[in-house]
Amino acid sequence: MEKDDFINSMLTYLHLDDDPETMQELTAIVDGSIATIINGINQSLTYDDLKADNQFIMALRTLVTQTYYDRELANGYSFGFLSYVAPLQAKYSEVGNDDETDS
Repeated sequence: MEKDDFINSMLTYLHLDDDPETMQELTAIVDGSIATIINGINQSLTYDDLKADNQFIMALRTLVTQTYYDRELANGYSFGFLSYVAPLQAKYSEVGNDDETDS
């Protein structure tokens, strides 16, 4: 799912108005959530690498929702979010981590 399509789907999912201020705030939350997930699973990946992975999209949807309602994440990450991220960490841990040492 392209990022703009994801953001528009979150507008509907969260029942938000499509006004410039809301779009700016939601876009910032989505961008921050993408960075958080990628930093947690494998920093060599990009959104384009992950956008077709349903597990990633569910993790992203979960974190965006949690962050929208609790901007400070006062209670930390939800168990649901962590449950989505753990398999992503295992799946993508070796992607882009080439062994550059030669024997």
